[in-house]
Amino acid sequence: VLHAVAAPRGGGKTTIHTICILHHVVYKEFSELLGLPPNDFIVVVGETDGAYDIVDNVRANLETNDALIADFGNLVGPTWGRERTRTANNCYILPRSRNSRIRGLNDLGRRPALVIVSDVQKGRDVESPLIREKDWRWYTSDVRRLEGNEEETQASMNMLIEGTVLHEDAILAKCLKNPAYSGGKYPAVNEWSDRNDLWDKWKSLYTDLADENRRGTALEFYYTHKA
Repeated sequence: VLHAVAAPRGGGKTTIHTICILHHVVYKEFSELLGLPPNDFIVVVGETDGAYDIVDNVRANLETNDALIADFGNLVGPTWGRERTRTANNCYILPRSRNSRIRGLNDLGRRPALVIVSDVQKGRDVESPLIREKDWRWYTSDVRRLEGNEEETQASMNMLIEGTVLHEDAILAKCLKNPAYSGGKYPAVNEWSDRNDLWDKWKSLYTDLADENRRGTALEFYYTHKA
């Protein structure tokens, strides 16, 4: 199953990825009881250190989140480092940067059950059409092939690519246009105000250098006229 989600900067994407991985880890046994394939091999792909930061957050939650530990027990496993993590219930989590080896990854012969692709392109990467084309080839030939060749494809594998759209030919933008992907775009602003005159007044108060308490003045004006 393929998912593509575009969200603005500061939209909580790293937190969402952390929760997604934690959900797969703690509910692994429940999936097996229901007869579903176990979600036991997870790959996180980021531009540089982003993937490692996400896995760090997962480990920190499994170590210190009292609510998780109370409900699911101690899941700290035998392999517990930044490069690779294996939980007590045998979920294997592997972070990878964009320039590291990705194609053909497996854990004891098992292909990934979940692949998260997080903000793999930065602004400089989409400036050149040659780099955009190179990145797209890398995504289609390496990342998408994590599920194996066509005859090896696991119908149970989930792939989530998420980030901020930086160019109409960026990897995420192309995935959003592909009917094979579910998901969509989540804007930073859901609806623009129909009272621009109030915002103009707020701006004039906030930028009034003659008012030493201009921030407080603007804030008071905002709350007075808040819908």
